Amino acid sequence: MKTVRFAKVLFFAACLTLALCLAASASASIVEDVITETDHVWAFKTLIKDADCSNPPVYQYTCTICGAKKTVEEGTTNGQHQWGEWVVDSAATCTTAGRRHRQCTLNIHHTEEQTIPALSHDLQWRITVAATCTSTGVKEQYCTRCGQVIDTQTIPQGEHVWGPWVTIKQPTCFEAGEQTHTCTVCGTVQNAPYGNALGHNWGAWQIITAATCDSNGSRTRVCQRDASHVETEVIPSPGHQWTAWRRVVEPTFWDKGREERYCTVCGKVETRELGTITYPNATLCAFGPRLKESNLYPNYSDKWYMFTPFDASMNGSQTFELVAADSVIVGDVTLNIRDGYLTIDYTLKGGDAIRINLEFFTVLNRIGDLSSYEPEGLMNLKINRNTPINLYEKFGGDTHLVLYFCSRCSVTNHPAFTSLAYNSAKHRSILSTMMALMD
Repeated sequence: MKTVRFAKVLFFAACLTLALCLAASASASIVEDVITETDHVWAFKTLIKDADCSNPPVYQYTCTICGAKKTVEEGTTNGQHQWGEWVVDSAATCTTAGRRHRQCTLNIHHTEEQTIPALSHDLQWRITVAATCTSTGVKEQYCTRCGQVIDTQTIPQGEHVWGPWVTIKQPTCFEAGEQTHTCTVCGTVQNAPYGNALGHNWGAWQIITAATCDSNGSRTRVCQRDASHVETEVIPSPGHQWTAWRRVVEPTFWDKGREERYCTVCGKVETRELGTITYPNATLCAFGPRLKESNLYPNYSDKWYMFTPFDASMNGSQTFELVAADSVIVGDVTLNIRDGYLTIDYTLKGGDAIRINLEFFTVLNRIGDLSSYEPEGLMNLKINRNTPINLYEKFGGDTHLVLYFCSRCSVTNHPAFTSLAYNSAKHRSILSTMMALMD
């Protein structure tokens, strides 16, 4: 507090201003009285400016004593910028981002920046080469902003616009017809079959040559749709209507035999040979009396097999015919007697026409020793070919002996073979001599 001295006036100043005012008015007559100075009493707060982005609000105060006024910034800023328009620093493109900024109108030092996103392509298709009926086209996808071509594709070939079918050829017997149509856009012509081949419409068959038993016939017919189409066909021969074969000559070992038949339609006669008889397993014997016909032993056997009596008293060779199947002379058997020894050998005619299946022969001094008439049953009596036999040791001096030659053979006809005439004069004489030796 200050003390002010005034002439003859002393009062308590409510505020410094009032004191000054009073001092000035009393300056002419200053007294030594003291006035004490006091502070303003501020009241009546009035907002005279709102806060902004950078300044706090401003208030005005009025002194309740002297009416003095003062302004005071109180509080804080509100941070509310008043932005201006955006300014583009670099524009965004389809593939790159841009930049922009703006300033606060309250404080130009307050700025804000942003990234402008890339726009991306604005894609559309456009046809660069149009497709036609005969060729493909091309289209491309491009960006309407930057013009860049992103993709290229082929446009499929278009379809023809065909006009009506027109028949250019009618079907025939052999072929389908033909038709055509034309594309009204490009003029392409296309042909196609029309219908199916009709086939022939044949008339009745006409016989040209009748078939017989020996030859084919023929017949023909004409297509009623096209007379130039003629078909000729063979009429197969029905062949002869033969009767069953009838044997007119029986086959033998020497004669092939014959059969005949005739056609019941034309009467033609046909003959064929039967072939000679072969003996696949015939008995082969030396010529002599037959067992079944021997008067020495009636009913001795029902086999035709022969036995051959011979005289072994003199040196020399004796030859006898070999007979197969009681009908065919196919070779010879030879008995060689020398100084009391006997050897037996044989030869065959006809080469491969005769083959020995089982060789068997023996010599006995009496027919009754033939207890079995099959060679298999007498194999223990078998004599080997060209092996000397001591007649005295074997038969004790008996010289009226019997050769029993009874082999097995396979035989077919051959010109070297001859037929056995068993009852001929020649053979009857031989048989008589042989039978005289039997005792």
